[in-house]
Order: sequence, then structure tokens, then C-alpha cells
Amino acid sequence: MNIGIRVPWRNLGKHLYAYRLLFDDAPVEVSFKDINEFENEYIVDITSALEDVFSNILSLRIPIDVSHDSERNFELLEKAAYIASETLAENVVVSTRRGDLKETWLEKIHELMSSYKLRLCFDLSQIPECCEKDLFETLKEMPRGVFKICYNIGKKALEGLSEEEILQDMASILGLLQIIYLSNVDENGLQVPPLSFNGRINMARLLEDIAEEIPSLCLIIDHSISPEQDYRELVRLREFILSLTEKE
Repeated sequence: MNIGIRVPWRNLGKHLYAYRLLFDDAPVEVSFKDINEFENEYIVDITSALEDVFSNILSLRIPIDVSHDSERNFELLEKAAYIASETLAENVVVSTRRGDLKETWLEKIHELMSSYKLRLCFDLSQIPECCEKDLFETLKEMPRGVFKICYNIGKKALEGLSEEEILQDMASILGLLQIIYLSNVDENGLQVPPLSFNGRINMARLLEDIAEEIPSLCLIIDHSISPEQDYRELVRLREFILSLTEKE
């Protein structure tokens, strides 16, 4: 069962002991706040820190906008792919602001990721909703196995989608879906823990509806507060999801 927590890179130094104690073998996604934070760190410093603290890294989340075909972006993707392979992560998460990505650019990225035996997952949180279909259609035309999609439930709730619409949304991209970000928002649009009673989305009911698909997906709690609170939320969700899969 791949259910993990997002760990901001910038928090690692000040909470090093807590992360090592609580998340030694827990699945984690390590995220970088901005491109400078990632670009300015040496590869050896990132890999050493991650290997020292975590033994089960699901993904590396890099703020690269791959809608731009540039040498700098390719070099950053290459850096991310190398770090992911060294830390045994299977996924690199990037963003895009456009759906009409050039086929030659995608082929170049596909070759890079294939050489490292990695999946490249597109975070759609910055792409206009009207462009999502273009991206889905483009990725469906590419060889399967490398390009995947991340789905952020909290973002969709902010856009006004109901639980039923979110389920339909996910069902339409099931072949491409790799990571589901478990996040929730209250009626004021403020982020709350996934299983919060104040959330717009009844996360427990939604997870129950996708229980059959959970074993093939990565679930990431996208609501980082502190290592201790993150760990409690992870345990709570693990126990709930385990109860669902045992019913199956």
C-alpha cells in the first residue's frame, strides 16, 4: 500500500531528527518550493541528506514547468532523474502550464526518463482546466509506462467539483493516473487535513469508492504542518485505507 506524506525540502534541516525518527521507512514525496531552491543545491548534498533520513522515497517533486522546451529545463530534469535513481524513487513530479506540448520535446524527455527507468508525473495544479484534455490526448499517443498524471483532490474541490465529479474525473484518466494528492479545503477555501469533518470533500467516502484502485496508485498526503502532526495524519489514513482494502 503506497500511502505517504509530502516532505518539503526546506523543512528537512530544522526537523532532521523528527523526520528520521518518524519517517525512516514511511513512503515520502520530497518537494522543492521553487526552482532556485532545487537548482542551487548540489546533487551530492541532496542525495546524501535524503539517503541519511529516508529509506522509502516515492517521488521527487520539482517545480519545473515542462511546457517550455529549453536546455535549462532539460538539464534540471536530468538532475532530478539522477537524484531520483540514486535515492530509489520511482517518480519525478513536474508541472506544466500548457496542454499542447511539442511531440519532439516529449520524446526527448521520454528517452531521458526511460534511461533511468523512472515515471514522469505531470502535476496539473497550474494548468487551466480547459487545457487538461489536450494534455491527456497528447500523453495517450505516447508510449505507455513513462508519462503519468497526478490528481489533486483539494484543487478540484476549490474549482467547485463535487465528489461525484471528482470520481468521474479520475475514472477518465485511470490509465494515466499514478499519484493522487490527498488534500481538502473548508468552505472558506482554506486547506484542512484530508479526513477533516470540515472539508468540502467527504474523503472517507471518496476513498471507499476508489478502494479497488488504491493498490495500483500512490496516495500522497499533501498537507504538511509539522513532522509529528503529519505522522499522526499518515497513521490515521493508513489505518482507514487498510480497513477498506481488507473489506475487498
